[in-house]
Amino acid sequence: MTNRLWDPFVGEIDFKQEEVPKPRPGIKIPGWLQSATGILILLGVLLFVIAIFYRDALWLGVPCIGLGVAGMLGADYLSNKELQIDWLLFGLAKQNNWAFEILPSTNRQKAEALEQLLSQSNREGKERQAGMLPMDPRLKRIHERVGDLLRVKIGRVTMLEIDAFFWGKTESEIPFWMAIGLVKSDITLAASSLKKDRFGNTGNQAYLLQMLCAYPLDRDTNIRARLLHENVAGESRRDFQTESVEFNRQFNISIADRWGNPPEDVKAKELALVQALSPATQATLIELKTKYDVQVVIDGDTIFYSGWDKLNTDDFGIVAKHIASIGEAFAESAVSFKDYVE
Repeated sequence: MTNRLWDPFVGEIDFKQEEVPKPRPGIKIPGWLQSATGILILLGVLLFVIAIFYRDALWLGVPCIGLGVAGMLGADYLSNKELQIDWLLFGLAKQNNWAFEILPSTNRQKAEALEQLLSQSNREGKERQAGMLPMDPRLKRIHERVGDLLRVKIGRVTMLEIDAFFWGKTESEIPFWMAIGLVKSDITLAASSLKKDRFGNTGNQAYLLQMLCAYPLDRDTNIRARLLHENVAGESRRDFQTESVEFNRQFNISIADRWGNPPEDVKAKELALVQALSPATQATLIELKTKYDVQVVIDGDTIFYSGWDKLNTDDFGIVAKHIASIGEAFAESAVSFKDYVE
């Protein structure tokens, strides 16, 4: 019998682990040199701002950004960073027996999309529309369904690049789908406050982990609700309010379809959401918000969570265990929600 796994977009998929070849050993670049490229870019941006009032600053700003970007790309190439990340994520899938797919890097996606667009316009003899690049179908369906969980918003870190997809089951046999973005950075020249994570790990290397997870609810709740990061000014009185002041302060709550349109029976949907957001469920979500800056989309029979964390370590084994623990925490919250909607 074929091993089938739950997927929030297509229903089910066959178990498959995309093979990743072991990458060549990269050239180790001194930490201070990697950090210096980022500082050059920041300095260049600052000089561009100064150039608004003092145009000669451009003579320094342009070289700073050029050298910074060239140095950063060169360091990534020499250290073989992209393929190293792919290899680590493949190992994570093998270790946990999860299905696995790699998503091409953002730069590679843009290059392939541009080539596809240009060839398409040549074949059809049509002029392409400026600024329109085809998106990887896997990314497109994510953006169409839960794009709110990926967009940049002041006051939070967002998932800017997805590296890989995973499918599997938690220790409690709860099916899940997971998208992960993983960035490894050298923070040798960073402020001391950035060299320690919330677990007490210290060091000059850090992994920034960004996750989007989905879990089935076994029934259609007939609710389409978004629990997003509250605005910088704090609690908004324009969004839906629960009885919990703290929950309202943490989340901007709205009931709307994927295009932001409220339903016709909005009062009935609000009542259903209030019943689902029990005090225990709200307490769990507030805890996840504190730890991982979690955001949630409830979409019928599926619940999506996004969140991020930083670990100051060079040991990916620690990061791998943390990924699994976050997935379990999100799953427990999903089960809590399911108990009350059923």
